[in-house]
Amino acid sequence: MQNQLWRLWRLGRHPPLETESHELAVTTNSDLLSEGLDHVNQFFEIVFGVSHRIANEWPGIDAYLRLIEEQARHSSDSRFEALWHFLGLAPPVTFKTMWQFFGIVAAVFKDAQKTDLSIDEAFTLVLERYKANQALLSHPVRASGRYAIFYSIAWLTLIVQPSMDPSMSSLLIELPIRRDDIKTTQNIDISKRPLASLLRGFGHLLPTHELAADLDERSSALLHAPSISYYSLKTVGKIRIVWTSALACHLMFQPRDRSLLLFAFPTFCALSLKAPAQSSFER
Repeated sequence: MQNQLWRLWRLGRHPPLETESHELAVTTNSDLLSEGLDHVNQFFEIVFGVSHRIANEWPGIDAYLRLIEEQARHSSDSRFEALWHFLGLAPPVTFKTMWQFFGIVAAVFKDAQKTDLSIDEAFTLVLERYKANQALLSHPVRASGRYAIFYSIAWLTLIVQPSMDPSMSSLLIELPIRRDDIKTTQNIDISKRPLASLLRGFGHLLPTHELAADLDERSSALLHAPSISYYSLKTVGKIRIVWTSALACHLMFQPRDRSLLLFAFPTFCALSLKAPAQSSFER
């Protein structure tokens, strides 16, 4: 995959800390440098409330940016074509265009006057930012728009891994390990409800105070942090570590093959904690 903006964004700095199986080609196209990188920089300022220079110092930022661009490849799905045409973005949609779209979605939630914005309301605000003629809004455009907003939220927050419903009649998430307290599908009409309510509709995606209290009552069943290390998990527990990009899957355990899922992007968590509430999805 060529012309990845996060690669250009990092030029002139020390090599990324994580090892890669292959080197991706990098160009210095002036349009990308003058326009595309600006969208990446704006993205960090909107989502994390920090300048790109500060974000640039975090060792795991390469992996996070690479994840976003890998996920953005879903935007080339033919079911999104109606939306891109409506916004005046002729397919194929470039990475530069996608970073701009992600930034606009993040800015819509950040700048919203109400804290209980729904996907439908966010989509309307996105259309306004693109100066799209909403009088011509068709059902296929609305359906793909709902999915585009849902995908963007999922990728920007890393709470869940979204999945595409061929009929676009449901919002789906992927779950590598089945859990009774999480469901993987909701009717697309849930897009009319506030985002927090929509996410709660999937179940206990993140730990709650009630869950923590319940675990405290059963403390004898807990593993204590000082006794846990990769060595003890692997040699004593015979546990296999599997990395996940979804916070909802963090610490899921599959007894069948003794695999433990761990969230792979601690830099994302650290930057999110540093960000002011008004500059992130924390609201």
